[in-house]
Amino acid sequence: MSSTLPQIPTPKFDLSVIQAERTDGYWVETFFIDRKDKFPSLIAYGLVTGEICVFDNPRNTHPTPIGPDDPEPPWKRYLIANLNSPVAVCPADCAGNGQRDILITHDYGATFLDTDPKGGLLSWLENPGRREDGGVHEDWKRRFIGRWPSMHRLQAGRFTQRAFLEIVALPITHGPFDIETPIPIFLYTRDAKSLDNVEWKTSVIDDNYFTLIHECTLKSFEGHEGLQSMLIASREGVNLLYYDTPTQSWKRELINPGMPKEPGKDYYGCACVNAARVGNDPAAFMMTVDPFHGGTVTALTKRGTGPGTYEWVRHVLDVYGDPKQRLDKGDGPGHHIAVGDFDGDGDEECLVALFGPNPGKGVYYYKALDLDRGIFAKWKVADESAARIAVGHFTGNPTLDFATIGYNVPKYYEEKHPQLNLYKHSFPLRATPATAAGQIIATIWDGEPLYHLPLPTKISSPITLDILNISGYLVSVKIYPAGFTEEDISRNVVAGEGIKVLYGQVKVGGKKYASPVTGNSPKDFSRDIRLPDVNSSDGSKLPFVVGPTGAVILRFKPLNGAAYTTASSGRYPTAQSVIVQSLFAPTYPTLQLPSVAGGPGHGVGVKEVSTEEWEGDDVDLEGVHAEAIRTKGFSKFLGASARFRFLDGVGRVGYEQKEICGVDFYAIAGGGTSGTKSYASTTSLTTHLCLSNGTGGGAGILALRAGASVLSASSFDKIPLGPLRETTGLWERGKDGKAVVKEDGSFVHPDWKWQSGDGGNGVDVWAAFEFNPKLVG
Repeated sequence: MSSTLPQIPTPKFDLSVIQAERTDGYWVETFFIDRKDKFPSLIAYGLVTGEICVFDNPRNTHPTPIGPDDPEPPWKRYLIANLNSPVAVCPADCAGNGQRDILITHDYGATFLDTDPKGGLLSWLENPGRREDGGVHEDWKRRFIGRWPSMHRLQAGRFTQRAFLEIVALPITHGPFDIETPIPIFLYTRDAKSLDNVEWKTSVIDDNYFTLIHECTLKSFEGHEGLQSMLIASREGVNLLYYDTPTQSWKRELINPGMPKEPGKDYYGCACVNAARVGNDPAAFMMTVDPFHGGTVTALTKRGTGPGTYEWVRHVLDVYGDPKQRLDKGDGPGHHIAVGDFDGDGDEECLVALFGPNPGKGVYYYKALDLDRGIFAKWKVADESAARIAVGHFTGNPTLDFATIGYNVPKYYEEKHPQLNLYKHSFPLRATPATAAGQIIATIWDGEPLYHLPLPTKISSPITLDILNISGYLVSVKIYPAGFTEEDISRNVVAGEGIKVLYGQVKVGGKKYASPVTGNSPKDFSRDIRLPDVNSSDGSKLPFVVGPTGAVILRFKPLNGAAYTTASSGRYPTAQSVIVQSLFAPTYPTLQLPSVAGGPGHGVGVKEVSTEEWEGDDVDLEGVHAEAIRTKGFSKFLGASARFRFLDGVGRVGYEQKEICGVDFYAIAGGGTSGTKSYASTTSLTTHLCLSNGTGGGAGILALRAGASVLSASSFDKIPLGPLRETTGLWERGKDGKAVVKEDGSFVHPDWKWQSGDGGNGVDVWAAFEFNPKLVG
């Protein structure tokens, strides 16, 4: 592939707060107040106050043009209705006068189970247009359309004909506390007397298939004779629902069943779905969040099965949420997916809204790179709680912006400070899409390198890729096929070289090296990862044997030269003096890592780690974790982190079988500490590796003893670590050697910190590995 193609830009959106300190938040929608408006405004509201508000884009009435670099003027708020528990909105011309009115479902009830048996109203709010002074009329007239208990989502379009407006309305359940009975999906048709009708003409589209419908996405796919269709996300998975003109009947087509049904679980299938265009295909792939209020983000791609035929393949990309949310009991954090061509290359990207708490909070941007293999790049483009996403040209530029509203709904999730936010596009456009192939595929995932590795069982010879120079070591990832052996590797081994096994196990000269999640490593223990010394001159050999599953290792090879002579002695005086060079070479040359500053260069920067970054902004920092020196001299090497994932699943295809681990690199000065890292709700297994010991003896990991109430020296168990020495994991093991799992899905794992040594005038350089505990190799 030509390297002259323009780079895929790092997406960036500038935050402008439209409304701060809301009391609730649920829905935001793009809306043109008047047919003459050039810029879209917003509809926003929550379920508690029921205040349906229009936020007027100031660019429609501002006396002078607003430039891209000008401060965002205030968006005026207008209260157009006050309804009991409003849910979904859809703009449409119900009056037939060319002005967009507002369709809305309301009188929903307390929760999706405890719905109002007398509610479930579907109404429309008549848009009177702007006032003479350019402002917005308040108290819009409400007109009734129909009702069904638990009415939830709706879409407006031309579904069976093109003469009149039609509305499809979808309850979330059949009725109060009933998630088993199939849900009736209704079609309402506007006629010339819609202003006078007591209730619109109604018919039932389907009432014998769908249960627990969370989302309905409007699409205009080719092949449906110009009529519109819908993607339905429900417990049955993703279905395409459309009207078939030749047979004069509604058809549904199962795209994918989504999250598999498991015994004892009420929530499975799909919660959110959207389809994205790539090239000339309006549905080249789909993105989902599974199951209802779940956190599993997937991509559905097409795999050819014959001439003109294909099947949909599900690729699990991410699993978000805290341990409780990952149990899939309907409490978050994924809630909406929006699509748009944000980088200007003609292909659509996806935005996924997560309402929280951290780390499952914000908006993530997904870019398709290789649909045949389900490979994407990912960036986090917003940190704030997001219940829904509204996309539009809000600033008037040719680029797309987006808006979000924080999620605050009692009995679900209540964001402490929900906001209505505008994110203005602020990165260069790209002209040409790219494709690529390779055995190790290097992409970007949330601003960091992500390496897709082939399964060891699918290769016939070792594969190696250099990824990083750090602290005097060349770091390479290497994949070995199952059962691979080499009689003697001594000539290829440098004195002081070490290997960190990420997956599987190997034996080198009789010494075993294994992944820490196999259950064979004792708790509170450290080990040397250096390879045995062999004197090849006397005929000694160093055999290398790979286990039956194959293996993935990181190789730490000492570098030669005067610039690296401080590595072995560990005498880097500061974090900025540590020699670090990213060797990230993306498979798709147009990708680029975010630029970093404040460090040694070569794509790597140094940043002091704050308490909030280390412990999380949703963690209570009082009490046992209130350390005065928690982050003294503690820095992270930006751009040096990496994640590793198998391109194919181990066992059944899915995130839990694909993800291997992630690694971050840190430095800490003498007399410093990382601060105690809370692991009360961890869903990963962490090990640590020392690269350079510049603060003297005693540097290493301190693990907090169970039941400790204060952070004194006697509260911790100490595990000293010297260069190329690692912890084997601090988590509790059962009799079978596997990690002990708590009821909420997290692990019994002590809080811990890195503590510098008691002497020396340099810094410690160390790595933290977070392993996927469900990947056993």
